[in-house]
Amino acid sequence: MKMFFGMVLLCSGVASLALAQTQCVESKFAYDPIARSTVSQKTACYNDSSLEFCLPRQDLDNQKYVKTRFSNVVCFEGRHKGRVGCQPANQVLCSYTINQDGDCVDSRAMTDTARERVCQLSNVESVKKIAATWLPR
Repeated sequence: MKMFFGMVLLCSGVASLALAQTQCVESKFAYDPIARSTVSQKTACYNDSSLEFCLPRQDLDNQKYVKTRFSNVVCFEGRHKGRVGCQPANQVLCSYTINQDGDCVDSRAMTDTARERVCQLSNVESVKKIAATWLPR
């Protein structure tokens, strides 16, 4: 009987952990004139399924952390502003591709799993603004 209740408690704890979602920092999502809305779960895949943001140019440890945490982040070494408006003197433009392993369920919406990763990205302190990339589908 003790073992049964232990399993119930263990399973209920696992279930509650699985249901927990990262709170998105909504204020970081920029208005997307192509989708005519801010980046959201419903519209994030409307363009080429990528988002862009800036990271501090001189903070290589931070860049490494973001690239390791989000494996498909690419940062561009040039002096690009992007749609997100990086300041090239002290910021580097980075791109994050949402659509990996079927994370876009149609031509506009991302899955719950993809939303979770984007919300985690929005919680990185050095990421101040996230915008959809400019390439329409």
